Amino acid sequence: MPPIFPETVLHTDRLPLRSFTAEDVNDTRAACSDELTQQWQPLPDPYTTEHAASWCTDVSHRLRASGDGIHFAVTGGDSGQLLGTGGLKKTDWPARVSGVGCYWTAPWARGRGVTVEATRALGEWLLGE
Repeated sequence: MPPIFPETVLHTDRLPLRSFTAEDVNDTRAACSDELTQQWQPLPDPYTTEHAASWCTDVSHRLRASGDGIHFAVTGGDSGQLLGTGGLKKTDWPARVSGVGCYWTAPWARGRGVTVEATRALGEWLLGE
């Protein structure tokens, strides 16, 4: 079995990055149904509650379990509302290489520096740990 990333919560000054949960289903459905998100991401259209539930409770967790990477729900520190998603993927453990990215930002979080802040936290964690 390949190594896996530890289950963890990352923190910036404003944002916790944590695993997806069932509580994120409605915000995930809304964000992934957004026209701009749909334009740039290979998501089902329409993006249903069932798609969101599968992502939040199963698919997003399989990446970590497989050793390929880890996905985080980027959330608002005060509200806890889902603001986006980011993570690591295509991890090559022997070479100690992994791709970093934030894959979508919810329409209600755009223009606030959320994606930059989350990506920086992911990169620092990857390089520091």
